[in-house]
Amino acid sequence: MGVLYDYFSASSDEVAATALNRIGGPGAPSKDTPPLPAFDTFRTKVIDPFTLGNLEARLTGRDDEEIDQGPRAGKPLAVEDDGALMVVTLTDELQTALADADPEGLGPWLSELAKLARRARNRGERLYCWVCI
Repeated sequence: MGVLYDYFSASSDEVAATALNRIGGPGAPSKDTPPLPAFDTFRTKVIDPFTLGNLEARLTGRDDEEIDQGPRAGKPLAVEDDGALMVVTLTDELQTALADADPEGLGPWLSELAKLARRARNRGERLYCWVCI
């Protein structure tokens, strides 16, 4: 099956962390009673959140080191099974750059991520990634 990357938006880090143990990932409702709704999600096996620094550097002109040292560059919010399951943050700068980008110039996967970034911005939410190894 490989690694799954579910990019999603949430209103806060605390809310995003609740996606960790959802059966089927953040695109599925929680098993709570009453269930928490599914997150707005884009699933891929291609875009690793830990390699998005290069994309961010190209879209924003920011230095790789500056991106990596930022407080939200792939920082784990919730982790289980020695990292086999986690929720990580994406930077606000990358989210803004994606939301402002022309999706036609990004290719199919990044175009979908850009659309998610736009929807998140419209709702005042941030971007996250659920990683399942």
